[in-house]
Amino acid sequence: MLNPSDGAPVFRPQDIVLFTDSFDSYVLSDPEEIVDKFLSFEAPMIVSAEVNIWPNPHLAEFMPPSASTGHYPFPNSGGYMGFLDYVLELYTETIRIQAKSDCVDDQGELIKAVAQNHSAFVIDHQAVIFQTLFGKAKSDLEVLPPLPRYTSIDVTSRGTCLNGHDGLLVCPPPAPP
Repeated sequence: MLNPSDGAPVFRPQDIVLFTDSFDSYVLSDPEEIVDKFLSFEAPMIVSAEVNIWPNPHLAEFMPPSASTGHYPFPNSGGYMGFLDYVLELYTETIRIQAKSDCVDDQGELIKAVAQNHSAFVIDHQAVIFQTLFGKAKSDLEVLPPLPRYTSIDVTSRGTCLNGHDGLLVCPPPAPP
C-alpha cells in the first residue's frame, strides 16, 4: 500500500513480512505460494530451521518438543516470516535486540526466546517455506525441473526460500523448450 500524498510505502500491523539473509538466499516461488504456506502454519511467525544450534548449543535441551521430531530441529535466523506487528514486538520487546551490544547475534537471541517460551514462534522443521543448506542439509536436496526449484529428499516439502548458508548451490541450466 502506498501513501497517496507522497507515494511512500505504508505498513499495517497485519502486513506479512519475509526476511532472508541478503547475500546467500534465493526466493524460488511467487508471493502467493509463500503466503499460502505461511498461513497454513496458523502462527504469527515462522523461523527457518537447521541441523546445528549455533551459537547456543547449551540450549538444545530447552527447545520446544517439536525439535525432537522435526528433520531440522533448531531455529536459524537466516529466514523468517510473520505478521509485521508480531515480528516487531518479538525483536523490540521480547528479545530487545536494540538494547544489546553491537556484537549481539540475532540467531542466538531467537534461540534464547524460543527456549524461554516455546510459543514465541514456530520453527519450520520440515522446510515447508525455508530450506537452510548448513552441514548435511546440502545432501538433502534434489534440484527439480522446471528450474529453479528444489525438493528436500528426507522431508516431503517443496520449499520456497533457499538459504545457501554461506555456500553456493549450482543448478544446471533449464533444458530448451
